[in-house]
Amino acid sequence: MVLPSLLAPVKRGARGADAKLIQELISLRGFAVTIDGVFGPASEAALIELQTAAREVDSSIVISGSVAPDDPCWDLLAFPFHSASALSDTIAN
Repeated sequence: MVLPSLLAPVKRGARGADAKLIQELISLRGFAVTIDGVFGPASEAALIELQTAAREVDSSIVISGSVAPDDPCWDLLAFPFHSASALSDTIAN
């Protein structure tokens, strides 16, 4: 199994493989986002929505609309299994 890796921070205006990866991971978490490798306002809004939901169960999540390799939000997106049930419960409510 190959684990995903994020090479640089992804924020509004980012383009390329990292932006697409974040979009894919946001989508897998159930948030509506176009997966096109361009991290624009809609991608940022979807990430903020995810971060807001995640913050309810993990106070280390910063609601920023961006993700960096050392960011707790990256861990949530890339390695969701340790917190999947808690976040899923929050989103469902």
